[in-house]
This record gives sequence, structure tokens and C-alpha cells, in this order.
Amino acid sequence: MELKEFIENKYDISRFIQFISERFYGFEEEQTEPTDEDLNESEKAHIQSYRYLGRVELDDGKELGFFEFLSKSKNIENKRVGYNAVLKKLADYYGLDGAIASFYHPDSEAWRLSFIGFDFDEGKAKATNLKRYTFVLGKGIPTKTAYQQLKELKYPKFDELQDIFSIESITKEFYKGIEELFFELIEKYLTYPIEDDDRKKEFATRTIGRIIFIKFLEKKGLVPKEIFELEKDYYHNKLEILFFEQLSKPYEDRYKIFKKPSIPFLNGGLFEAIDNIDFYEFDPELQIRKRMGVINDIRISDEFFEKLYKHLNAFNFTVDENTSDDNDLSVDPEMLGRIFENFLAELTPDTLKNARKASGSYYT
Repeated sequence: MELKEFIENKYDISRFIQFISERFYGFEEEQTEPTDEDLNESEKAHIQSYRYLGRVELDDGKELGFFEFLSKSKNIENKRVGYNAVLKKLADYYGLDGAIASFYHPDSEAWRLSFIGFDFDEGKAKATNLKRYTFVLGKGIPTKTAYQQLKELKYPKFDELQDIFSIESITKEFYKGIEELFFELIEKYLTYPIEDDDRKKEFATRTIGRIIFIKFLEKKGLVPKEIFELEKDYYHNKLEILFFEQLSKPYEDRYKIFKKPSIPFLNGGLFEAIDNIDFYEFDPELQIRKRMGVINDIRISDEFFEKLYKHLNAFNFTVDENTSDDNDLSVDPEMLGRIFENFLAELTPDTLKNARKASGSYYT
């Protein structure tokens, strides 16, 4: 079976069994009937039923079990609660070192593939904790990272399985692409009227940070998807309006043509117009408006946004930050803060403090 067929479509039990059989040598299929047995009332609020699919002993002697969970919620993409307690029970019952589980709803295009590692007291007598690492898969979900990771999955040992389901590799891949685009923006795509390397880096940091932030807003339904549809002079005609005439202003203070109640006012400082210009040639009232300390004629090539969005669209974004025991292998808000700090490290000490404050990185 083609891996892409497996990860880019709705969940299907036959494909899941085939995926397991092809990648785990010695897999013993032992499908049980779906059940809600042993679920407490809290778990039943989230789980309709579960079933055991079989097990395998890895080359290092570790025992791995396979499970399927039927969710009560269709919102699989953003739903990751209610499974940990029952997984610990199943680890105890089957004597497992770890598990791979699918989480799905028949009416959802998205589904979850999780690797769970268990910690034990008294040998394997009692599972005390678990760590869950999850790829969100399915139709319409960005699966580039999942594909790159899972294509390496072939008769793994336990530590190799942990590496494949690793948030660190996702973080490195995402940041590497952003870092390359950061320097390309400064050196190739940005027209900035003052020849000052620190000012350019400050501006590039804020701009990339703002765009990543609005990807999270789009995920929450707070900015329209159309924002990411490119047009000529995209930064000037779309992003400046969103940043400086909508997100940075209360609704009642916005110019009439920009009043969209669905777009929130964010007062954290990230969208403060620090070196913006008097743009909008189509509106005479805006043409004559000047801001204190503004810089004129900032332009960004449309080609930069084509490359940036191609990179961003290869990753799944989640609005929930990861915890120590539950990690979505997606881009989460915490990454935005790391990106700010890494890029701000490019600045000289004299300008770093002001740049950090101006960028809004205190508010991520």
C-alpha cells in the first residue's frame, strides 16, 4: 500500500491493518469486538468504543500493542483529551511497553495516529504514566512531515519508533525553512529605505512572526482563509490592511472600508505599526495620514510570500500547546516564541531590548 494513500485519506481499518502488517514484522492480528467495557463515565464522554487489534514483539524485546478508538466527537483534528486513563489500563492488561492507536470518527475527514510509550512501577505490573505523540492525518490535512517521518518506519526498535514520532524533528524542519526564508527576505525580497541591517532584521522578524501568528488565527476562524490568497503587491494590498487597520485597532476606530467584526482587535503589541507607511492609494483620507517615526516605501516581493506559504502549508498547525505527556506533531503557538528569540539573537545588544518589545515577542 502507498503510504500517501494511508495518511491522506479518511480513516479505514483495513488500511490501518495493512500499514501495521507491512511495517511491523511478526504482527499478530487479534481483533476484538468494539467495546466500551472498563470505560468510566468521564471516558465515555469522549469515547464511544475501542478495540484491541493485536501486538508485536520488537527486535529489542519490547511489546507493542495496536488499538482503535471511535471518538464521540467529529472534531478529531482539535480533540486530544479523554484517552490517557484507558490507555494506561490497556497497557496493564496486555503487558505492553507501548502502543500505536488510531482515533477517528466516521464523519470526520481527519483522524489521529498516536504512538504511546508507558512508564511502569514494579516491572510491568502497573503503568504509572504515558507519553503520547500524535500525527493528525486525513483528507485536506498537511501531511508532508508525517510522510517524511513514517516512510522511515520499517521493523523498528522501540527507540527508533520514538525518534519517528518525535516533536524535535518537526521543530527543526519547520525552523530550518523559516530561517532560510528570513535571510532571503532581508537579502533578496525586501525593499527597505534605510540601509541599517538591524532595522531590516527587526522588520523581517516582526513580519514573519505576524504571518505565523495569523496562521493560528485562521485555524481558530478569526481571520478568513482568503487572507492567504496571493495577489499583486500582496503585502501592501492585503497584509498591511489586516495588520495595521484591523488587528491593531478596535472595531469602532477602524476606517469604514475595513470594518469587519469577525476580525478581532489584538492589543498585545504584535501588530503595532512601528515602521509602517502611509499606504492605500485608493483612499484619499488615508493618503494624507502620517505616523510618528514611520518609514516610507517598504515593499516585499510577492515571490517571498509564494515561498513562505508553500513552506507553512506543508505543516499542520494546532492552536493547543503541547504538554509533557501529550504532543501533537504539528506547529503549535510555542514555536512562535522560539522563532522570535532565535531571530532576535541576530541583532546587536544595543537594539535587542527595544526590538524584542517592538516585535511583540513578550506577548506570544
